[in-house]
Amino acid sequence: MAGNLVSKPSQARAYVRRVVKFGLVGATGLVVNTALLALFTGVFGIHYLVGAVLATQGSTAWNFVVTDGWVFNDRVSGHRKLRRFGLFWTLNNGAFLIRGPLLWFLTSPLGIHYLVSNLITLFVVMVGRYLVSEFWIWGGRRSEGLAWQ
Repeated sequence: MAGNLVSKPSQARAYVRRVVKFGLVGATGLVVNTALLALFTGVFGIHYLVGAVLATQGSTAWNFVVTDGWVFNDRVSGHRKLRRFGLFWTLNNGAFLIRGPLLWFLTSPLGIHYLVSNLITLFVVMVGRYLVSEFWIWGGRRSEGLAWQ
């Protein structure tokens, strides 16, 4: 019984740490995504929607490497690394089905700069991406041998 009382606060702290770590990774992903979008659209002249799709590929790869190695490194997932990457890639590209039309609406009809619109759309889908990552992609039991780093 005492073990359950001790483990609940410990589990809550671990969950909060994971959310914070996911947020920090997301912030670095925002920088990667924004820089790539600015490069593709601002420098190479690619339409902002195509640039956003390309930027999503780069930031997805970045976010996966850091998320897999740091955020969920205490998890024993039922999915192999390549499968986790495929699920993560599908999640982020699937989220573009929401982000794309919203990006277009904010940028073209409303006249908001495409980089600002992109950031808004990324924030809109952030919570959903975390929940899918937490409970599905990296869902699994915690590995007792790994500590928070």
